[in-house]
Amino acid sequence: MQFKNKAKNKKYRSGSEEKLAKFMQANKLKFKYEPHTLEYSLPPLIRTYLPDFQIGDTYIEFKGRFLSPDRKKLLAVKYWHPAIDLRLVFQADQVYSSKTTKKKLRYSDWAKRHGFPYHIGISLPEAWITELKKNTSDGKKRVG
Repeated sequence: MQFKNKAKNKKYRSGSEEKLAKFMQANKLKFKYEPHTLEYSLPPLIRTYLPDFQIGDTYIEFKGRFLSPDRKKLLAVKYWHPAIDLRLVFQADQVYSSKTTKKKLRYSDWAKRHGFPYHIGISLPEAWITELKKNTSDGKKRVG
């Protein structure tokens, strides 16, 4: 499967992903971009999810737009991989219309409701940076 890429260097799928990668590099975080797929099921199909970044055993998913199919996919991934450390980085805390509650909600509302750690902006919070550096430098949570 080929993906269209608007980023200038063609390594990342978007300019915002590239900015996040540069932020992580500047903060001396060792990461992999789109490291591997994780299988999940949305019956009747088995599907795959390709996380954006991996730091140790933590996955970072960057979202500019966070559409209903994205939300369903992440809930299914979390269900099929309950021990996964998956964190969301939203470019902005946009508002969307919830089909189930019929209310206007923010991306952060969805993340809180479903137990996903999240951050708003093209960066990572200092607490995550400290934790991720510790977990990848002491060997305790290293992915082989």
